[in-house]
Amino acid sequence: MATLSALANESTPPPQHAGALAPVITGLLEKNPTRRLSHARAVDRLERAASGPRSGRRPPTPRLRLMAVLALIGATVASCGIGATALIVGMMRESPGPSPTAPSTPPAKRDGGAAGDAAPAGAETSTFAVRARTGACRIFVSVPGATTTVLSDETLVKGDARRYAQPRINAVVYDASACDVWVRGHRQAAGAPGERKNYTVSAKPSGG
Repeated sequence: MATLSALANESTPPPQHAGALAPVITGLLEKNPTRRLSHARAVDRLERAASGPRSGRRPPTPRLRLMAVLALIGATVASCGIGATALIVGMMRESPGPSPTAPSTPPAKRDGGAAGDAAPAGAETSTFAVRARTGACRIFVSVPGATTTVLSDETLVKGDARRYAQPRINAVVYDASACDVWVRGHRQAAGAPGERKNYTVSAKPSGG
């Protein structure tokens, strides 16, 4: 919706390398219909751009007028392409994907990760660890507080593992059958397909 609103209301950046065609392109891309360049005025501006300075200008020849019309069509198509491209790019940017925030601890080494295998390296000393049993292992891991810090928001490849050593962790596993989970070094029971599990984990107290 933000992308559609921007396309409808925000001004288009002026073209950088349009030369004499810049006023025509800018006029055709005007958001306000009352100020948008009409086709007749666009053709006139294109004729001026093609014929040079206004003084001593001769009446346009049929060939020149044809070139102006073709340029107008090209500019109109280009304006539509700019809007469509902006919409596609905006949708791609707003589509769900991995969080740009990298995990605060390096990912554990990939180790094959089938059910029944040994825990990934470092899981025994981690507050929370997870390994993808299948390619549908989607996780969300954060550190709670006055400002929540997101550590992971991603779908792991089969066999990939993540481990977190922060003292307090909130985690969501969206398909409990697709992920193997360790809490403070203890492996958790597998869940049913499609079952969502939430974890709030604190590190062991010192000396405990």
